[in-house]
Formats: sequence, C-alpha cells, structure tokens
Amino acid sequence: MIDLRSSAGHWLCSVTASIALSLVFAASAFAADKDDVTVATKERPNFGREARAGMQIINRDPEAPLNDREKIFHALSRFSFGPTPGMIDAVQKQGIDAWFDEQLKAREDEPRTLQSQLDALESLTLTNQQILVKYNPPIPPELSNLARLTPEQRRERARLMAMKEIPRQELRDAVLLLAVSSPNRVREASCDFWRNHFNIDVSKGQVRYYATTYERDVIRYDALGTFERMLNRQARHPAMLIYLDNFISRAIPEGELMEAARKAYVESRDYGTVLEAIDIAKQKGLNENYGRELMELHTLGVDNYYTQDDVIAVSEALTGWTVQQDPKQPIAFVFTPAMHAFGARTVLNVKLPANPRNGEAEGQAVIDMLVKHPGTADFIAYKMCRHFVNDRPSPDMVKRVAAAFHKGNKTDLKATFKAILDDPEFNDPANYQTKFKRPFEFVVSALRATGAEVASTNGLHHVLLTLNEPIYQCEDPTGYYDQADVWRDPGVMAARWQFGIGLAMGWIEGVNLPNSTWEGLEENNPLQWKEVLSKRILPMGHTAQTDAALDEVIGHYAKFNPKPNELGRYIVGLLLGSPEFQRQ
Repeated sequence: MIDLRSSAGHWLCSVTASIALSLVFAASAFAADKDDVTVATKERPNFGREARAGMQIINRDPEAPLNDREKIFHALSRFSFGPTPGMIDAVQKQGIDAWFDEQLKAREDEPRTLQSQLDALESLTLTNQQILVKYNPPIPPELSNLARLTPEQRRERARLMAMKEIPRQELRDAVLLLAVSSPNRVREASCDFWRNHFNIDVSKGQVRYYATTYERDVIRYDALGTFERMLNRQARHPAMLIYLDNFISRAIPEGELMEAARKAYVESRDYGTVLEAIDIAKQKGLNENYGRELMELHTLGVDNYYTQDDVIAVSEALTGWTVQQDPKQPIAFVFTPAMHAFGARTVLNVKLPANPRNGEAEGQAVIDMLVKHPGTADFIAYKMCRHFVNDRPSPDMVKRVAAAFHKGNKTDLKATFKAILDDPEFNDPANYQTKFKRPFEFVVSALRATGAEVASTNGLHHVLLTLNEPIYQCEDPTGYYDQADVWRDPGVMAARWQFGIGLAMGWIEGVNLPNSTWEGLEENNPLQWKEVLSKRILPMGHTAQTDAALDEVIGHYAKFNPKPNELGRYIVGLLLGSPEFQRQ
C-alpha cells in the first residue's frame, strides 16, 4: 500500500478508477463484428472449436496500411508478449527481419537476475527419477492417523506433504519468469503455443513429478526445432503417457480371449456372436484416450480424415508404449511387448504390416504416417495462424503456411514461423490488434510493459488462477483456447482491471514497479504524466474513451496535489485495464 497524502483522496480515486474502468470496458472492451460469423467453410476441414465473432479494429483507420512502427508493434505483440519500454525503437534500428532471424536462433543469454532466479529452482535440472525420490517422500505409518498426531507430528506431516508440491510449483515459476524476462522472445512465444497444443495437467497423478522434464525435454527442446521430433518425444514422455492413460493401454492375453470365445459359443452356438465377443474382450484392456487425441488434437484435427475404426487401430498400434516407474531405476518410456497387440492393421485407409519382431515399430509407423499426412500440415498451419495472426485466419494464408511447414516433410518450425511473419496477410490491417489476450498473455504483457520487478511469483499465480488460466493446469487435453470469445467475459474482465490497479499500486505479492517508472514525470503536471505513461504502456495510442477515463481520474485526484508516483499509479492501472491493452 502506498503512502497517500489523504486517505479520502485514496478512497476517492480507488472508487473513481473502478467506475471509470467499468465504463471503458462496458463501452468497447467487447467490441465485435456485427454479424456472428462461424469459421467453418467449404474451403477447409473443420478444425474443432472455432471463433464465433471477430474483433473490430480500434483507434485507427481500418483501411490504412500499417506503417513501419505499427508493423514492429504488431510483430512484437504476437511473437514477444508485447514490447518492453524502448523495445520498438531498438527493433526499428535493427530491422524487424534481422531481429526475427536472431530470435529464431534463441542464443541470447538469460539476464543475470533471471538466471539466479532459475538457479534457485533446484528441480528444473533433475531427472524424473531424482524428482520423484527427492520430492515424494513416503509418509511414515506413525503420521498417517491425523486424529492422534501431536503438534510436532502434524508439522512434520505438513512438511512432507508440501514437498510433493515443489516440482510443479517450480515448473510454473520457471515458465512465468522466462516468459516475462527472457530475451529469447520468439522461443518463449513458441513454448506457450506448443504447451497448449501438447497439453498435460500437473494435477493428474504422477504427472506433477514428470512435467518438469516434459517442459524441458519436449516443449523447450523443440520449440524452434521440428514438429516431427516434438511429436515423437511427447509420444514417449512419461508425463503424456500417464496424462492420456496410454501407459495402461494393453492387449488382452490370449487366454482371456479364448475364454470369452468359449463362453459366447456355449451360450449362443453362433460364430458371429463368438467373433463379436472376441472384439469386445479385446477392447477391455485398450485405452483410446491417447490414440484419439494424437489424431484429433495433435495432428489431423477434430473429425478430419479418421474414423472410430482408425482410433481403435492407432490405439492398438500404441499398446505397450508405457512407463518404467520403479524409482530405483530411471523413470522413462519403455516398450513392453507383453502389453502390445501385435498385428497388421489399416489406418487412414493405409495397410500397415505387422512386425512380430518389433512391436514398437508398429506404433512408430502410425506416427510417421501422421507426420507426413497433408492434413497434419493443414491443421498445424491453421492453429499457428489462428494463434499468431487472427482468430479466423484466411484459408489462403493457411495454405501458404502449410506449404512451408510441409516442405520436404521437414516440419521445420523456424521456417513455419518465418512464413507467418513474411506472409503478405500478416501485416494486413484486418489482423492488427484484433487478437484478444489470454490471461497468461495479459499478465505477462503487463509485467513487460511496466518493467515490473518480480521477486516472487506467488501473487501472480494467484492472479492467473483467478483469471482461469493457471499454468499447466488445464484439465481438458485441448489446452487453453486462444480465441477471443473464450475470454471476453464481463466477470473475468473485472478481475483483469483489478489486476491492473493492483499491479500499479504494488498490491500484487512479490511484484513492484521500479522507481524508473516515474522518471521523467514533472512535479505538479498530471497531464504530462498521462502523456508520458500512455506512450510507455500504449505506444500506439489510445481511444477517446480511454482518454476521457484518464482525464476523469486526473480531475478528481489532482485537487489533492499528488506526487507522480501516487496519481501515476492510478494512470498506469487504468492503462493496463483499458480495452486497447487487452488486445495484441
């Protein structure tokens, strides 16, 4: 809480700021096209959840081409979680193409402060086995009965239970800190995209212990690598195998199949019934979760090209892909032949031969087919264009990006990102500031725009939970959606502007604005404060509605003769809560 000259002034401005923000949001935060347009067209397959409405362009002529600074701001908004103060000028000197090419190399060292914060997170560098042994201590029998524990025993039990939370907490800390402060901006934006594409939830079972290496060895390892390698690595990672239950998917032993056949024959004396009983028995050990999501979410898209028979065939091909979880040995992927349903099968109308000597190769053949399938290129290109360009990307742009992705079957992500940036439609005015920030993007961009110093992430994780996007906690395999209609809810928006005010006022635990925030602000000149702070946080300008809200707060508060870092905080809070700042 800052020290204000007058408690009356403090409360007056708090109320005024809240009212002003409410008015601003009510007027234009939910601006959308007049027609409720559905994206699914005859020109491309159905890719699942679609954006229902577009976002209107604000604060500029929608027909005017983007100028150079707008192009830079646009690129930084989509590939950098928004610019930090002075970043637009720096990129303009270097050139956006040169900056992007350097970003694709992701070779910049992390700042010293960030690196020291990461070094303090001990679990980040450990193996699955080391994490499980260190952070999953057994609860001694004498501590199991809560009703009979002494105060000292209760504290010891609480300590042991708290240990189990450390890996996933440190993982979320690392994700947030890197997104805010790493100079490798495109890599972090890519990690954010693939983290949702190949979603796992740390709340499910042992995933909490294996998610750290999943982030490190799957998402970050190939964020600027190849889709093929990332797909293969996630298919064999313990976190994914457990999250989507493939680690328990197995073929039914021959003895059980024979018994099911015998019983059906005795009861019916009908061979058709016997065959049906055998098919039913086969499914009892088969888990279709991963096989279905591999096609539906990871490669082809919802209901594109495949049928339920394909889901069963793919799931059978991937039986035996499981996890070695004995903590006395390395915890990793293992293929177990005894669990595998050996045999030839047809997937996507292609006959795949049996491989009795190498059952793992049967599953690998399926993955190889999916990587090369043109439907995968279309789906990945569509999702990337939707995420980085527009909730409703044009089919023509998707085709061009898909061609870059699929070229030579390389699935090169650097080339795909470059194809998006270089596409003639990327800088189309219709795509400028028409994406709506997800909560994670909003929080990270606010921290970057203000140059906030993050000493602790506890308060920020609480904010993300309030905004319904806690890191690595999406239960749905889809990951968090990135379309505006999912997040443009009035109830959630109230929490957004409360965060903006809280960040500006220093009310977020572990986060503060640096003294440099108020540098250049002239004493007793609130209108100059508005001008300077607006240019820092909304460098491309703001609407008349936001300007009026700022003037209203300044008019009420200026009578208390405030200092720059007093009224300035309310100005910052209003700017962060403005409709313009919700966009990217």
